[in-house]
Amino acid sequence: MNDLKQKCFQSDNTSTDVDFDIALKGLEDNTLVGTGPMEVYDNPPGSTVVIIGLYSKREYVYLTAKGYTAAR
Repeated sequence: MNDLKQKCFQSDNTSTDVDFDIALKGLEDNTLVGTGPMEVYDNPPGSTVVIIGLYSKREYVYLTAKGYTAAR
């Protein structure tokens, strides 16, 4: 993920981390790319609210089949 971010910033010195995150989120929402690994929400012991779900730790990015087709 860091290598991708550095390559994006090399071509445009005016971009920020927020710009990168918004662009990546847009690609994820359109299922053009995926991120991982997936992690389970950690519920604190004794909590009255239990959250069951997954979230991406965003350590890596991969191109989906839809993203590959769109890129070609």
